[in-house]
Amino acid sequence: REHPKRPVLGLRCPRAEVSGARFWGLIRSLCPDPRAFFRHCFVHNLCPLLFLAASGRNVPPPELRAAERERLLAPCGA
Repeated sequence: REHPKRPVLGLRCPRAEVSGARFWGLIRSLCPDPRAFFRHCFVHNLCPLLFLAASGRNVPPPELRAAERERLLAPCGA
């Protein structure tokens, strides 16, 4: 279900994704040629889910209660 305060806009989303920009900036600085990078590397998200508080704020897995986080990350790690 879509959160009313955070509609899914896909590629039309105007928001910057800070951690992704930081990650890809590091990769670009280490390996300027993306073809060379992807010839040897594959990137995936351990937990490709989005959790939102009632306010619409992002709740990353480290902020979940320990039991919830363990129940979530166990299948992701498998």
